[in-house]
Amino acid sequence: MRILVFILFSFVVYIGSAQKVYLKSISKADNSPVGDMKSVKTLIFNEMYYPIEDIKSQTDGTVAIQYQLTSSGVPKNVKVILATSATLEKEAMRLFKKIEFPEKKNRVYIESRYEVMTFNFSRKDWVKVYTKRGYKEIMYPHEPIDSTEKTYFYKELKEDKPYALFSKKEHYKSYMDFISAKMEFPEEALRLNLKGEVVVSFIVEQSGRISNVNVVQPLGAGCTQEALRLINMITWYPGRKDGKAVRTKMISSIGFGVNSIPFYGSFNASGGGN
Repeated sequence: MRILVFILFSFVVYIGSAQKVYLKSISKADNSPVGDMKSVKTLIFNEMYYPIEDIKSQTDGTVAIQYQLTSSGVPKNVKVILATSATLEKEAMRLFKKIEFPEKKNRVYIESRYEVMTFNFSRKDWVKVYTKRGYKEIMYPHEPIDSTEKTYFYKELKEDKPYALFSKKEHYKSYMDFISAKMEFPEEALRLNLKGEVVVSFIVEQSGRISNVNVVQPLGAGCTQEALRLINMITWYPGRKDGKAVRTKMISSIGFGVNSIPFYGSFNASGGGN
């Protein structure tokens, strides 16, 4: 008789040296978010908002969310098991819905075991967050926004797809024009005459910032790091669906010595560009 032993892993991430989010998981390898907890850190730092009601009432607090993951990475049986206030609960759930989890065909499911993600809210730490990032409220390039947090694939949006935004001083014609102009080919890759592509998936949020950045296909000698640097430099005009700004899942190939594919037509690294 085989006995399976599951260890409860616990992670803590400090958001901008301030707000904290914890994950208790039965399997780090299978159940960590897309891009690991570092991706969660970036998402929360960029997208969180401290409810004004809790600021006025001088409320710090905690929200704990338990859930299980399907093989497709979709949280199910989601339940708030601890919440200091209704408004903090609402904000924690809004952020939680933005977190992506990877597909795992062999993900072990145990009916009685749950993942738990805990969000700590501190007004003192919140000041550090918005001071560091440079804004309190989330500004949306297009309103209204879809508040359901549903994610659409790039190809689903037809004419209202996301597009890269540049300042008036930046005379870039397109996303790929920007990538080509800003790329710093790694010296090690040049020395090795290394050629290939880095394939990266990410979500363009309603705010135009990106989240859930994940390397689908890496390339050595510093190329992966350079591709991530370039992708993280860009702000977008969000995709739209039925007149509302929506979250859009995208995948892009950054070529090093080979052609780049700015937008794959589907979420498939072997597919053709759109």
